[in-house]
Amino acid sequence: MRIKHYLVRIIHNQFLSASIFSATSSSLKIITALIIGKFIAVKLGAAGLAVYGQLLNFVSITIILSGGAINDGVIKYVSQFKDNVSSLKKIFSTSIKYLFYCSLIVGILLILFSKTLSLSILHSNKYQLVFIFFGITIFFYGLNNFLLSILNGYKDFIKYNTINIIINIIGLVITIILIYFYGLMGALLGVFLSQSSFFIFTFYFLRNEKWFVIKNFREKFDYQTFKLLIEYAFFGLLTVAITPIVSLIIRNIIIDNLSIEDAGHFELVSRISSLTLVFFGLTVSTYYLPRISEIPSRDELFKEVKSTYKIIIPISFLLLLTIYLFRFPIILLLANHDFMTAENLFMYQLLGVLFRIIAQVSGFVFLAKAKIKIIIILEFIFNIFYILATIFFVKIYGLIGCSYAYLLYNFIYVIVVLLLFKRTFITQINLNKNGC
Repeated sequence: MRIKHYLVRIIHNQFLSASIFSATSSSLKIITALIIGKFIAVKLGAAGLAVYGQLLNFVSITIILSGGAINDGVIKYVSQFKDNVSSLKKIFSTSIKYLFYCSLIVGILLILFSKTLSLSILHSNKYQLVFIFFGITIFFYGLNNFLLSILNGYKDFIKYNTINIIINIIGLVITIILIYFYGLMGALLGVFLSQSSFFIFTFYFLRNEKWFVIKNFREKFDYQTFKLLIEYAFFGLLTVAITPIVSLIIRNIIIDNLSIEDAGHFELVSRISSLTLVFFGLTVSTYYLPRISEIPSRDELFKEVKSTYKIIIPISFLLLLTIYLFRFPIILLLANHDFMTAENLFMYQLLGVLFRIIAQVSGFVFLAKAKIKIIIILEFIFNIFYILATIFFVKIYGLIGCSYAYLLYNFIYVIVVLLLFKRTFITQINLNKNGC
């Protein structure tokens, strides 16, 4: 009876039910990424893993530049105007036109400068074909993400996560086959071949949705709607894109001061910490971002954030502690004995992740309430600090200096975010209660 009681409570708790279902999808995403990383680490070594990480970071940056920056804005405004057909048509039509033209421009640039990009990003001129293929397929890559953002805005969590589960499984199979037969080139091409083909499966699952009809995407480009979305585009360019940009810089710092093998060791630990953040980010934001966006009352907002912290902090602490305690078998599971040097990085990297997760919960509120400038300024300043700290610590302590810098960066960041959150939201709640 007690078990049944808890199950009923979970089902009727929107956050928990959405988060559990999203966690399944997020977990599978993490598992597939780790399996791919294992294949690359064993078959291609630390240098191959470093090159693969370079490409993934470059892809993240490029997708933002090619129109993906507005996806968070699409989620927010679809959630906000989901009962207003006229507004939705403007959002859909304006977004897809923006996506198309940005993808066209970026795609042409990728093809024209493919040789230069191969040399500067992947440290070799033999991967020119990778960037040409990316330029050809980039629109379908972005279109798939755009359609999933609309679905997320409607809060259709079951269908949203079902699609993500299926395409992650398909992507894993495609990429492993390509790695097996074509080595590193296959791994790099697999990033685009799998992702761009996902549009076919997304289209199939959405074909019967009421909003998924051509007329909803054929309205004229609306400049007022574009002004709303472009705020999120700037946010994406300066915050979402800044993480892979910084990762590229950090990896190059390691390569220049130490070696490409050390960059591969750091990449292994960085992938574990990044995927942990992806797990919490996707799990929480799938429900949390639309939910925060629709809350009009500051009191209700504070209660929502407080209840989210009560769930997130204990779960994240236990998960990160488990990862640390089992770091040796995790290294063997995800790579091999050649990567044991990475063991020294775990403690400081995972502590940094814990502070980042705490900051994310409050940070999402600034995003949901369109207080974009605060996040932009914070991300810009702190990531510059992170780069400078990495240079300083790597020169003194070697590879472990990267993790020292990551921990320090996130520790100071979470303090500043919580102070700003208190000043912006909680203090105003208390003033309202006192009748001021």
